[in-house]
Amino acid sequence: ASKRAADEENPLKAMDAVAGALAAAESSVAKALEATAKDNSAGVKTAQQARWADVKRTMLRLKVKLSPLETRCRKAAAGLQAARGRIAGDARGAVVEALRSGARSAGVG
Repeated sequence: ASKRAADEENPLKAMDAVAGALAAAESSVAKALEATAKDNSAGVKTAQQARWADVKRTMLRLKVKLSPLETRCRKAAAGLQAARGRIAGDARGAVVEALRSGARSAGVG
């Protein structure tokens, strides 16, 4: 994670790897949020109410921490997709310019 994709030999491959990791992270966060959303308080006996309150409080804290992570993953994935589009556009422009300068030096057009 400390290396930049631009420093890699094949930046698009590195971006694909990061996109896969982001998708996995987003999936994990979504599963964790789903698990914290379930309320199983009906099956808890009154003798365990104090423990249940602690568990419920902990689950609420986790839910508060996890919600922004899902949003961050989505934003990072969108940014990665935008960067990929810019790279493709830059690469296309470089190829067009190389072809154009080659044609000029050959006296074509």
